[in-house]
Amino acid sequence: MCTTRISNYVSVACVESPSRFESQVQKQPNAAREKGFNFDDARLMRGGWRNEPNPECCKEFFRCLAICHTVLPEGEESPEKIRYQAASPDESALVTAAKNFGFFFYRRTPTMIFVRESHLEKMGKVQDVSYEILNVLEFNSTRKRQSVVCRYPDGRLVLYCKGADTVIY
Repeated sequence: MCTTRISNYVSVACVESPSRFESQVQKQPNAAREKGFNFDDARLMRGGWRNEPNPECCKEFFRCLAICHTVLPEGEESPEKIRYQAASPDESALVTAAKNFGFFFYRRTPTMIFVRESHLEKMGKVQDVSYEILNVLEFNSTRKRQSVVCRYPDGRLVLYCKGADTVIY
């Protein structure tokens, strides 16, 4: 098992052998760095995840990071200027990661979350999507996870859940 640091607070574990994983990481020279976001792998960054064997799974994972949280955005609604206020550094780091993978959370109301998604089939095309938040079960130390029930614009109901690896199977 190996771990990749996304930020000072969040790491992603993989179950491949470390030497195989490290040899596959394709870092971009002089890649722009956002404070708090230390991840760089050309297979995933700048839309590269669309070329992975399961792009739909990647899309749902990043969308989960953009929706399943209690973060509050502050400042201008642009990726370069927005700041996130979060209950924990982990939550802020995960929302920042989603933004860097093309799922920019930029506004919330008590019942809606707004995400600018740039994952679409045509590179360069961006779409603002609003998700109705129907219920939030906030993270706590007993459950060790957080869940959000949301309604997609097409009416589908989706439950997103994120949490400790010991409780998410």
